[in-house]
Amino acid sequence: EPLFPPRSLDVIVASLFISYLFNPEYAVEELVSMLAPGGRLVISSMRPDSDISTIFTEYVAGLGVGASAACGCNDDELGKAREMLNEAAALFELEEDGYFRFYTAAELAELVSRAGLRVEQADPVLGEPPQAVVVVGVKP
Repeated sequence: EPLFPPRSLDVIVASLFISYLFNPEYAVEELVSMLAPGGRLVISSMRPDSDISTIFTEYVAGLGVGASAACGCNDDELGKAREMLNEAAALFELEEDGYFRFYTAAELAELVSRAGLRVEQADPVLGEPPQAVVVVGVKP
């Protein structure tokens, strides 16, 4: 028995995981089946050409690093940020090796459209330049 009955949800948010699935098309179709008419699927992916160092740099700048004593930042926060960067870098290497697939806005919009949703929005997001994409699809 499904976790959620068909056509029972108004909104589903699928953030940054579709790239890691063996069959993303099937997953999106299953998500769409759970949406009620007029329901929205918000789905995101890193871009294929993402530069994870940009995300790290912007995060660290937000911590106020360089004046860590003045901003209240500590070595633990920086250590966690570095750990995140290293883990993300490993994921990007696996993507380059073909284990994962990161999507452009147009590719992710096409995936959502093929599953039967009307694409309402397809935007690059997360930093400057943008490192991810978000697509919003609406069920007819």
